[in-house]
Amino acid sequence: SDQKYFVNPVSQVTIGSNGSLDHVRIQDENESANHVATTKYILNSNSRLKATCFSSGGQLFRHDINLDFEGNGGEATINGLSLTENHQHHDQHVVVDHQNDACQSHQLFKYILADKSSGVFNGKVVVREHTKQTDADQSNKNLLLSPSALMNANPQLEIYAEDVKCAHGSTTGQIDKEALFYMRSRGLSKQKAIELIIGGFAKEILDPIKNVAVKNYISEKV
Repeated sequence: SDQKYFVNPVSQVTIGSNGSLDHVRIQDENESANHVATTKYILNSNSRLKATCFSSGGQLFRHDINLDFEGNGGEATINGLSLTENHQHHDQHVVVDHQNDACQSHQLFKYILADKSSGVFNGKVVVREHTKQTDADQSNKNLLLSPSALMNANPQLEIYAEDVKCAHGSTTGQIDKEALFYMRSRGLSKQKAIELIIGGFAKEILDPIKNVAVKNYISEKV
């Protein structure tokens, strides 16, 4: 519909002891949509989660992701890819709460922003007091296709224990002119060269997706 509309989904996922889940979430609304979502993951002992959040639609998109380790030995990978253009705004907030021992969390969120679109990534990892052997890393990488595109990144660590291995980082940049020149010198058009660079940037998010139909759908969007 071209009419403005509001979508407000809430998902809660509980993974039992020794359970495993692959979860792909796709937000591909019309550009007239306002989409404000919450996803909550609860992981019990020795459970596994692989989550991928893809978004390309909506005038305004906000996604709050909360993950709690409620048992020892859990492992979670949360990846995200956002494509924005025109005046779209995509805003994602992630909180991973390490409440128990020997849990691992891995976050990788990428944004590809064109025109006058904008994005926000807020990622927080909390390591609670008296926990042991926590391993957490968080990465945010952003590709600006336009000098008018805007990205705000705020990776955060809150560590209240000593036996930890934690890292975080964020990078934002434009397409590498030397890489573009190299590809064009091999006979590729500028458009095709840009498509290949963008595809390579998104590949790290797409490769872990096991469902071929879903992977192809997202690749086509990219």
